[in-house]
Order: sequence, then C-alpha cells, then structure tokens
Amino acid sequence: MYLECRGAGSPTVILESGYRNDAEIWSTPLEPGMSTVFPQVAKFTRVCAYDRPGTFLDADHLGRSTAVPMPRTARDVVSDLHALLRAAHISGPYVLAAHSFGGIFARLYASTYPNKVVGMVLVDALSERNWEVTVLDSLETRVHGSTPKPVLPRGVRFLHADVRDKSAWERALEGVQIVFHQAAYQDYMNDYSTFFHSNVVGTALLFEVIRQHHLPIRKVIVASSQAVYGEGQYQCTTHGLVLPSARSTEQMQRGEWEVRCPQCAEFVQPLLLREEYSNPFNQYALSKFSQELAALRLGRAIGVPTVALRYSITQGPRQSLLNQYSGILRIFLRRIKARQPIIIYEDGLQTRDFVHIKDVVEANLKVLETENANYEAYNVGSGQRTTVLDYADLLARKLKTELNVRMAGEFRVGDNRHSVSSIDKIRTLGWGPRRSLDCIIDDFLTWINDLGELPSDIPDAEAHMRAGGIVQTTNATNPA
Repeated sequence: MYLECRGAGSPTVILESGYRNDAEIWSTPLEPGMSTVFPQVAKFTRVCAYDRPGTFLDADHLGRSTAVPMPRTARDVVSDLHALLRAAHISGPYVLAAHSFGGIFARLYASTYPNKVVGMVLVDALSERNWEVTVLDSLETRVHGSTPKPVLPRGVRFLHADVRDKSAWERALEGVQIVFHQAAYQDYMNDYSTFFHSNVVGTALLFEVIRQHHLPIRKVIVASSQAVYGEGQYQCTTHGLVLPSARSTEQMQRGEWEVRCPQCAEFVQPLLLREEYSNPFNQYALSKFSQELAALRLGRAIGVPTVALRYSITQGPRQSLLNQYSGILRIFLRRIKARQPIIIYEDGLQTRDFVHIKDVVEANLKVLETENANYEAYNVGSGQRTTVLDYADLLARKLKTELNVRMAGEFRVGDNRHSVSSIDKIRTLGWGPRRSLDCIIDDFLTWINDLGELPSDIPDAEAHMRAGGIVQTTNATNPA
C-alpha cells in the first residue's frame, strides 16, 4: 500500500481521503494559490496520507496501492490501515482527519482502536452528507404531480427511471459504493401485483445487478415499514403475548374498534412493536416484509452488508403534498385552513407513532457506520403513543383555531388499531429520536409558510377510497 509521511512530532495526523480519492487530494488546492493540508500540517507535527485500494489518481488511473478484490467492507479498510501503520512503525497516538466518505472509516477505526486515537477531525463529513450522490426516482404522478420538479442539491446526478427496470439500476450504480434504497409503492387500493413488482422485484434487481457486475458496493440500507407488524402485538390477561389477525370488516361494521384475543376473544392491551414479531396482512405490509427478506438474505449471500429500517410514520418538511393516501398532517392542515371538519375514522383513539424526517436520516447514517447493524432489521420511530384525536387537537392549537371534527363511525378496511414501535434495539447502536411531535408540526408549518400555500389541486382521497370500498361506515348505532 502507498503511504507518504512528512514532518515530525506527536501526535501523528492520519489523513483519510474521501470517496474514490487518493492521498493527492490533501496536496491539491481547492483554488489556485490556496494552501493545502498536507504541507501545512507537516509544519507542526508528523502527518501521513495513503491510497486506499480502489481509489483513483484521476478518472482513468487507479491509485498507487495494489488492487484487491471488491467489494470490501469498512472493517476491511480499517484492518488495512491498522496493518499499514504497524508495518511502517508508526505507533501513534493518532489524530484522524477524514474527508467526506472517509469519515466512515475514521469513526470505525476510532471505535475499534480507541487507545490509539486521541482526536478526530471530520471535514465535509458524514453528518454533512457531502458525497457524490446519484438519485434514481420514477417521479410517480400521484406523489410528485403531473409536472414534477424535483428539488435536488447542486451536483446531484439524477436518473428519471423505475426500480423495476434492470438497466436503470445498471446506470444508477455506476461508481456507487453505498445504496440507500428508499423507493416504495404504497397505496390503499387493490392493485396487489404493483406492490410486489415495485417493492420486491425492484429490490431483487438491485442485488442481481450487484452480483452480475461484481460491483464494489459497501453497504445497502433498505427502507422498510412498521406495517410489517400487521395488527400488532398485544397482551392478553389470560394468554399473554398474542399476535391477532387483522380486524375483520364484519367487526368494524359492528363498530367494535378495539382488538380481541384470538384465543379467548377478550379485549387485549397494545404493546410496543418489537422486531422479532412480524405479522403482515395487507398487500403493502406483505410486500415490505418480502422486500426485507430478499434484501437481508441476498445481501448476506453475496457478501454485501445490508440493513433494513422499519420506519414509523415519517413527517416533516418536503414530504409529498399530493399523495392521496398518506400524510395526516397535510390532510388535517388542509381541512382546517378550508374551515372544514377534520374527518376522524373509528373513534379517534387509535394510536400512532410519528418520527421526524431528520431523525430518520440520522438513523440511516448511524447504521451505515455501524458494523454490528449488518443483516438486521431495526425500528425507527419515536416510541411514543399519540392518538389521532390528540394529533388533531395539537395541530388546531398550533393554528390557534377551535378543533372541529367529523366522527361518524367511518373506517378504512385494512387499517390497524394501534401501531407504535419499540426503539430499544436501535438505541443499542447509539441512535435515538431528537425531535418531538411539536417539532415535526412546527417544521412542517414553517415549510408550508415558506411555500406560500398548500396546492389547490390535491385529489379527493376520501371519495376515491369510498368508491373503491376502502372507506366504509359502521352499522352500529353506538360504536364502541
């Protein structure tokens, strides 16, 4: 492996380059006449830079270290660096200075060899997400509108294509090392095959392309959903933990909203959803659980570390304002601003779990840099129960208006009663939500104010679902 050191003194600064960059990046000025890192640091201490195998001197030439078989894990890179420093008799202590993608390796090295590291400097690091990014998106009309205008940071490469298209994956994965697979098809309607084509086949194609082209993918992170738990996990006073089937349409038509024990038919108490008890029952949930299995097992089969994240209801700025079937915040806000009553299904006491989009991003980054997360599924949520009525009341108070609801015994076929995730497992990796429901709503309202107003041409989701038999009305006089 190529290693170059300059200067004298202690501690030794180890320079970890960014994505596909060799050691020359530290001696290259950002602009003509600017000083560079390597010679400046060498003036006051010893500093070393090296070429990771697989890095490039330029677009056409590999770096100066001997090429090795790809793909390689972050743990492999850290082991290489440690062996290189030992072979060169550079004993430390070290200060790790990492650029962009190199922040992954610096953090892992520091956690693996804590006695060797006395400091760390991350330049344009992971937390800033200053990477070379490719986005693949089909710009589904029901989510992005008929004339989509994706808002992307400068320098992002965008491919307007579908994950069900193998050639699209082949183009998108050129030069890529990390995949955040967020694409999904979600709906309440009965086009069952679309769920599996988009969510399962699209994911299988990702791993197929990686395997067939021997791509150096370091990690895949797949967006799953708490929908995989189905009706959820409950405690029966007689039978303990139970996993009930979905509430039947007949039960809902009787106005019996709460869940019963599948063995004794007594009412049961909801538990926080734990990862080991999946029980999917509708088309979306089945497709997401199948996607998880495909990703985790195919990833292991071809040696590509893979993680599945089961998101709770994710909200915040820049969520779709057009999607008919999701977005309690946008739906409630629109009705309040139009001085219309908020439509509450069932009795409004069903509970949900809301998580800020920024917390979800941080969870993705946490499992990216954590080797112990590989080949596991994790819940990403708040762990806090919120009833639909409480949510509506909080939004109305923030808008300084009286809460006006319409609750007429209506329900949606396939809705689960309670869905709140336990986040104990992902907390062991060092992640936890940092933003409350208040923060979610405040950030969303600020974003809407910056936009000026909500779109006026959002299709009527309720009418569409009622026409499709999804929204129905109870036959009971006094629903319970």
